[in-house]
Amino acid sequence: MPFSGKIKLEMDTYVVDTHALAWFVSEDKRLSPRATQILSQAEAGEVQVLIPTLVLAELTHIAQKKRVKVTIEEQKRENQSR
Repeated sequence: MPFSGKIKLEMDTYVVDTHALAWFVSEDKRLSPRATQILSQAEAGEVQVLIPTLVLAELTHIAQKKRVKVTIEEQKRENQSR
């Protein structure tokens, strides 16, 4: 008997901007609860967040200028240790 229910194969997809990503990785309280929820869901693999190349370039720039508390390298190490 074939399955008659619907299965959602696509996951919700969002695009992140520089401020939201910087605030998320540095756990800055300026990030809205909704953005925090979406980025946390992305970490858990529940949604997909696209990061434009320009956002990565800007984040690298502000990290080098010490305007963000956590660098991408530190975030990678933290994720690998989980």
